[in-house]
Amino acid sequence: MTAKKQIASTTDIFIDASETEHTVELENGKCLKVWLREPTWQNYTDAMRAFTKIDAKSQKISADFGAYYQEMLKRVLIKADPKFDASDFPRLRADVGARIQELLVEPGDFTLSSDDAKN
Repeated sequence: MTAKKQIASTTDIFIDASETEHTVELENGKCLKVWLREPTWQNYTDAMRAFTKIDAKSQKISADFGAYYQEMLKRVLIKADPKFDASDFPRLRADVGARIQELLVEPGDFTLSSDDAKN
């Protein structure tokens, strides 16, 4: 006999509105602070839509990592100190952008494994 599984509550399936403060260390010994909220499934799918480019003529598919991270940052960045927003992302120094990127969900991170999909 299989055990009956408990029904999830809304706190199990929805994110809350809270954000997490992160300190990003810079190469010059200084730091910046960013407050990010957990991405929703919709945030992730919007970022994946920006990531995937399909040429209508050739039907070739390409990936745009910059568009993915800019879209994700636009969706989850609450505030930063010093102040900047997602529209400033293309102007960030490469080392700073790379450190912020480490805090974001990577493309494919929400893909279910075959074991997860069966449950």
